[in-house]
Amino acid sequence: MNEPNITLDQIDAALKEVLIEFTQSTDDIENTLVVSAEGHFVESTTSLASVEDATKWIDLLLLHQGGYEQLGKQMDFGMHQRTVMLFDAGMLFMAPLPGGHVFALFTNKQANLGMMWSQVALYLPRIEALFGKDTPAVG
Repeated sequence: MNEPNITLDQIDAALKEVLIEFTQSTDDIENTLVVSAEGHFVESTTSLASVEDATKWIDLLLLHQGGYEQLGKQMDFGMHQRTVMLFDAGMLFMAPLPGGHVFALFTNKQANLGMMWSQVALYLPRIEALFGKDTPAVG
C-alpha cells in the first residue's frame, strides 16, 4: 500500500493551523515563528511588517541558536534543547526542530513561565512531527 504524497502546501497549512491553535491557547502569546536552518522564514502567526523586519528576527534567532549550541559543546552540556530568555517586555522561548529548523515563541510581560513551559511541552511535539514527515524537496 502506497503512502499518500504529502505536498509542501499541506505541510504549511498544517503548521499554520498548529501555530494558530498554540497562539490562541493563552492570551500571553504574542507570536510564534518557525525559521529554516538556512535562515529562511517558514511560518508565523502574525504578519511581519516587512522583509527587513523578518530578516532581523531570523538573523537574531539563528545567531542565538548557534551560540547556545556552541556553548553546550564547550561546556560538555550536550546538545541544545530549549532556551528561555527573559526580557522587560516578555519572554522568548526557542527550540530546535528536525532538519536544523528553529521554533520561537514570543510572549508579553504578563506571561507565566510555568504556564508557557507547559504549553511548549504540549504543542512542540506536534510541530516537530510536521518536520519529521517525508517532505518533498523544495526547488
